[in-house]
Amino acid sequence: MSAYMYVMRSAQTGEHAVGATSTLDENFHRLVNSSGSLPVSEGPWECVYVEVHDGMKEATDRARALNSLEDPEKGVSLLYTSRISRGRGG
Repeated sequence: MSAYMYVMRSAQTGEHAVGATSTLDENFHRLVNSSGSLPVSEGPWECVYVEVHDGMKEATDRARALNSLEDPEKGVSLLYTSRISRGRGG
């Protein structure tokens, strides 16, 4: 079953948040913004990057790897500029 590693960006601060989910549909944006997992005071949040993985473990591991970097914001900026995808098919 597919799972997704995503990057959200705060429209207010420009900061990023990285996470993983098993559902990525039209309700995803609303769910993430109302779930309490992202600071409401920094919202609204928009999804700016998604990777498809074969399972939730792979997506979660990828999100943890990005979040554990010494400078997670730099890691996220590399995603924007990289032409190499680590997800399925890339």
